[in-house]
Amino acid sequence: MSDDDAEQIQIKLFVATILFVLTVSISKGSILFFLYDLAETIWSRVNVIAVSILVLVWTVAVMAGMSFECEMPTPWRIWTGKCIPLVGRNVTSS
Repeated sequence: MSDDDAEQIQIKLFVATILFVLTVSISKGSILFFLYDLAETIWSRVNVIAVSILVLVWTVAVMAGMSFECEMPTPWRIWTGKCIPLVGRNVTSS
């Protein structure tokens, strides 16, 4: 695999991850709109709005984390080792 192929794979993976987060957020939002329409009491609508705000904050935080995971100006280069570690390493000594 050439360097250009690896670069293209990283860019497509970066974009796909961001689009996945947006898709999940939009689907959560549509369900919350439906639940808001179904809510009969003010208390139920307030609860749906609170969860909606939580989903919005989650979306912004995850999008920022994914967008700025690796150093700029090429945040899609995930295989350089210069990124925020999202998964902790299990180091075992023998």
